[in-house]
Amino acid sequence: MGPERHPGALGQAGRGCWAEIWPIIGPQIDLVMRGEGSVWQEDALVPVTRYGKREQVWWTYSYSPIRDESGGVGGVLVVCNDVTARHQMTRELRTSEERLAFALEAGGGVGIWDWDVPNDKVYTDARFAEFFAVQPAAALAGVPISAFIDGVHPEDRPALTGKIERILAGGGDFNTEYRVVGLDTRVRWLLLRGLCKLDAQGRPLRFGGVATDTTEQHRIMDALEDLNRRQTEFLATLAHELRNPLAPLRNGLQVVRLAKDRQELVDSTHEMMGRQLGHMARLVDDLMDVNRVNQGKVELRRENLPLMDIVNQAIETVRPLLESSRHHLTTVVGPDVIHVNGDATRLVQILGNLLNNAAKYTPAGGEIRVAIDVEQAEAVVRVSDNGLGIPADMLPRIFDMFIQVDNSLEKVQGGLGIGLSLVKALVELHGGSVSVASAGKGQGSEFTLRLPLADAGQARQDAAAAQAATPSRRVLVTDDNHDGADSLAELLSLMGHEVRVAYSGAEALSLGARFKPDVVLLDIGMPELSGYDCARLIRVEPWGEKVTLIALTGWGQSEDRQKSAEAGFDHHLVKPVNLEALMGTAFPKG
Repeated sequence: MGPERHPGALGQAGRGCWAEIWPIIGPQIDLVMRGEGSVWQEDALVPVTRYGKREQVWWTYSYSPIRDESGGVGGVLVVCNDVTARHQMTRELRTSEERLAFALEAGGGVGIWDWDVPNDKVYTDARFAEFFAVQPAAALAGVPISAFIDGVHPEDRPALTGKIERILAGGGDFNTEYRVVGLDTRVRWLLLRGLCKLDAQGRPLRFGGVATDTTEQHRIMDALEDLNRRQTEFLATLAHELRNPLAPLRNGLQVVRLAKDRQELVDSTHEMMGRQLGHMARLVDDLMDVNRVNQGKVELRRENLPLMDIVNQAIETVRPLLESSRHHLTTVVGPDVIHVNGDATRLVQILGNLLNNAAKYTPAGGEIRVAIDVEQAEAVVRVSDNGLGIPADMLPRIFDMFIQVDNSLEKVQGGLGIGLSLVKALVELHGGSVSVASAGKGQGSEFTLRLPLADAGQARQDAAAAQAATPSRRVLVTDDNHDGADSLAELLSLMGHEVRVAYSGAEALSLGARFKPDVVLLDIGMPELSGYDCARLIRVEPWGEKVTLIALTGWGQSEDRQKSAEAGFDHHLVKPVNLEALMGTAFPKG
């Protein structure tokens, strides 16, 4: 049977339509004609031309046999219904659901919930159900409210049930936040906003709304509160740490004044004052370094260096603390000389901080060990101790800013909680890494520092160049602080340089024209003529065109360094000046 057998029934205009739909309905008609009985065909998409317009139309068909007198099938009754409008509504509903799901996801939403209160059936989407450890299929079919209450965190459950009871009694808006435990056992925060509708007798009919996942907001708030707490503790500790060396410094000044004839006492007092001043300088340097690291403005002066030299210098920086605490230090070195490429000052600072950390957090008479080796093309330094150790929950955070292990010894020894954070940042600038291990409280700790190896041949050349003598220079020191200028001038004179002192910018210009210095150390914050203005005037003088001009100032921010460079300074050193840094800039070896 085919369309060619019934062209007259449709007329000339209908033959095209009949030909188009025959591939769709023909197989079903053949089934009925073969005696298979009635057939139902659901939602077939049919291309048709209606009113001169080509369309895609959805139809449902029913096929019933037309039997002749002998009971055979003589024809087929085909009844069709146009269901295109229903399909359009279904498509629009699906699009609307997708838009709602997207909006919920974009806004941090979890899903929607609808509680049929009289029948105690809660209907939700799949994502909402998972937050409460309810199977999605069950939630779509409706589950009792108790299934969702069971998913609420036990500590929050009483308060939530109380709020639900109050809203069911009076209706109205619902807005609350609590924790839930999901199918994945994770604890998360949900914010529910909804509405409860009552019937004419004041009985609750429906209670539903929208849920939003606020877990990330709570995490951020908790982190900010923790940071604020640690910053508050840090400021209090900073004040304490700065006051600590001030007391012995003041006492030392009195001792020196009263014990002029007791040279041994004066010398030991000077040593003590030097240690305390060094402690204050390290505190300030650490604070400034943290700021520069955070801004990405630390520049490394790399060279090839014997790692053992770095370790020895670091040990010397903490030797007073090691000796005062009666610690026993052991150094274990590998079979070969190990070289690294890095900034000597920063590497000493890194190892010095690790050794200082070990010394502070180890009870008096403790054991500290420094082991140096090569592993997988990396130089490895391990600093271990048998001190207080680190609790397991603190290990992942030990390198965070302002983190301090809470114990009684630390409160005695002090610390700002920035040293290890600075160590990690400086090590990573060198392309290395640092890690920590500890068996727990009272079990000691071990910090492992890894650095890329350097070429040993180049390191030997650098070392030979460093042995060259430093020639004498003509130096002009300019500072309105007479004590600072005079003491620096005396130090430079003892080192073999010819030094003159000026106490103002105008005096520096006048003296410089006569003295013609090789190096000018110039304070920035001077009255009348600032260091910036003085530097500009020096640069236009014949004697000042090629002079090494060094800013010596208490201002060390990146903006201050930029200003000094624009004014004509070659270098920018921050008070109190590190002697090695001063020698390296003002008097480079050659």
